[in-house]
Amino acid sequence: MMLDMIKNDFAFFLTRIQEAVIGLLVVAALVVFGTAQASDYPNKAIRLVVPYTPGGPADSIARTVAEPLALKLKQAVVVENKPGASGAIGAALVASAAPDGYTLLLSNISDAVAVALGVKLTYHFQKDLAPIILLGDTPFVLIAGSSVKVSSVKELIEFCKNNPGKVNFGSSGTGSASQLAGELFISMAGCSATHVPYKGQADATMALMGGQLTFAFANPVPALPQIKSGALRALAVSSKTSYRSLPDTPTVNQDGLAGFDVSPWFGLVTAAQTPAAAIARLQNELAEILSRPEIQDKLFRLGVQAKGGSSADFASLISSDIKRWKKVVQDANIKVE
Repeated sequence: MMLDMIKNDFAFFLTRIQEAVIGLLVVAALVVFGTAQASDYPNKAIRLVVPYTPGGPADSIARTVAEPLALKLKQAVVVENKPGASGAIGAALVASAAPDGYTLLLSNISDAVAVALGVKLTYHFQKDLAPIILLGDTPFVLIAGSSVKVSSVKELIEFCKNNPGKVNFGSSGTGSASQLAGELFISMAGCSATHVPYKGQADATMALMGGQLTFAFANPVPALPQIKSGALRALAVSSKTSYRSLPDTPTVNQDGLAGFDVSPWFGLVTAAQTPAAAIARLQNELAEILSRPEIQDKLFRLGVQAKGGSSADFASLISSDIKRWKKVVQDANIKVE
């Protein structure tokens, strides 16, 4: 009886050892397989999804980095335009793609704003997508119509405080980054202004020039001709640092509203659970590309200041932006359908 018990215990113990060894072998095989895949990356064409129409700023930014990236990786980088639902269609496609580093998304600040607004999406932006690198950003320019007799941020704040109920600011639409910049401005300045949404910046610019609006935060590239002609007055840029195309224009932070910093960004993300080695390869190659003067000049002609940095830096920026814009949305009671 005792011998049988010993035999049974030994058999049980031996079985557990065999199971443990098999488990370790499986894990080791997966590690080796994953390492082999990572070292082989990329071995086929990469899709770069732009969730907007061809020919626009986002499309141009994607194509600016796609060509040199393809040369570095020795694989085609194919730009695919998947417009619709304010970028959500393209983002959903990448979020549901195989997590292998072969499907990338050109993301921008609108993705963080959509989360802050509580827009119902078929994917979770932070959980289903993994940041790769911040490509660049561009400040807004705070502009006033020529009929508004202010020439600085301090004067605009004073004007708003002295004219309650009479100040309007425009944007390219409800829930747009330009609206949120305006809402943040009046909140930090401690004044009030009524938001007037338009279908795009061109319509808001016409309203400014016609005297229907007091101020607006606008993309500097399309606004530059009107600024140079004197039809619009550039009071400040929204970033913490100066903007090359408007070297004599101060920042909002410098000229009366310390701590103000709004810089709409563009970056690349991919499906969550993509191997870290693939993300690191993309990040390293793109960082080198973004350091090239000729790429910086190409991006700047699109209004974008090249950035770079680590994937962790980009993830931190996304998280901080979502947190900040959630507060702005809540304080201003912004709702979108």
